Amino acid sequence: MRGIYIKRIFSLCLILVSLSTQGCKDNPTENKENLEPIDFLPVNYDIEGWTKSLAENDYIYATSSKQLEQIVGADYDIYVKYKFQKGVKQIYEGKIGGADETLEVRIFDQLSMEYSQDLYHDKKIAPTTTYSILPNTGDEARIQRIIESGTLIDFYYDKFYVWISISGRWGETEARAVARVFAIEISDKIRQLYNP
Repeated sequence: MRGIYIKRIFSLCLILVSLSTQGCKDNPTENKENLEPIDFLPVNYDIEGWTKSLAENDYIYATSSKQLEQIVGADYDIYVKYKFQKGVKQIYEGKIGGADETLEVRIFDQLSMEYSQDLYHDKKIAPTTTYSILPNTGDEARIQRIIESGTLIDFYYDKFYVWISISGRWGETEARAVARVFAIEISDKIRQLYNP
C-alpha cells in the first residue's frame, strides 16, 4: 500500500516538474532574444475596426537587403548601416470618416538599442518638417504631418525601430488618433514581451 502512494507522489512530482519547465519555455523573459518584429504586430481587431490586409505585397517579412528594399525602397542602405537584422511590413485596413482607409506598419530589429537609436536620429530618417514628441511610446517617439493631411509616427524601443503611416484624406484628426493607438499598442507589446 505504501509503495502505491510513493509511486503516485513520484508521478505527481514528475508531472509538476514537467509543467513548470514547460512554463519556462513559454516565458517571454526566457526567450526574449527569439522575439522577432512580427511578434509585435497587432492582430486583427487589437485596434477596433482594423484588420491585416491579405492583398499581395501588403505583408513582407525581410531578412536580407533585397527584401528590406521591398519595404523601404532606395533608402534600405541606411538600415543596413545600422545593423538591420529582420523587418516586417504589414498593411492594415479600416475606416476613417466612414471611408475605407489603410495604415502601414513597419517594425525592424536593428541588433541593439544603440543602433535603433542611431537610425532614429540619422538625418536620412529624421524629419525635415515640424514634428511633435509623442510621450509614453517607446524610448523616443515623434509624430509628424506628411503629404497634405497624412500622419507618420516613428519610434524606437530597445533594439526595435517602428514606423507607422496613414493618410488623412478622410479625416486627419481621426487618422492621427488611429496611428497613435497603433503606436501605443506596438510599444506596449514590445515592453510586455521584450522588456517585462
